[in-house]
Amino acid sequence: MLIDYLKIILGIILAVLVQYFIVDQINFGPFIKPYVYLLGFLFLNFERNKYAQLGLAFFAGFFMDLLHQSYGMHTAASVATLYFKIKAEGVVLNTEAISLQGNHHLTPKFKGLRFYAIYIGLLIALHHLIFFSLDYYKWSSFLTIIISTASSTIVSLAFIHLIKTYLIRRE
Repeated sequence: MLIDYLKIILGIILAVLVQYFIVDQINFGPFIKPYVYLLGFLFLNFERNKYAQLGLAFFAGFFMDLLHQSYGMHTAASVATLYFKIKAEGVVLNTEAISLQGNHHLTPKFKGLRFYAIYIGLLIALHHLIFFSLDYYKWSSFLTIIISTASSTIVSLAFIHLIKTYLIRRE
């Protein structure tokens, strides 16, 4: 059990370092800021302790805040996103059916690629909306927040899907 959590923590550290040293160095334009470090905690197993999951999201956000000097914005957005993910798992997903199929987290095979993309996309959009709202922090930037959230969500979802597909094929 402890070994599993150490692997998850190392995966989160790797995802944050890839975010900081690779993805953040690419200039996508003024409104696109993809955050692929979400991969580290969006795909945690359903069976994991919910408080441990929130702690891992806090750890990932805090590590991002340390690297970016963003004063808790990543932490707040990460914890809020994982909190809503946990609530959505209880309401929208039938986690027992997914577990009976041999999966421990949501995959496109369960309800199809469309449902998977919408579900993960909404969680990523929620993260980006919270983060950009805290980043711009004024009502006069409402349109900028919406544009940044939408464009960054699309690019983040594409990156996360590509990385996740690569990791699944590697296994």
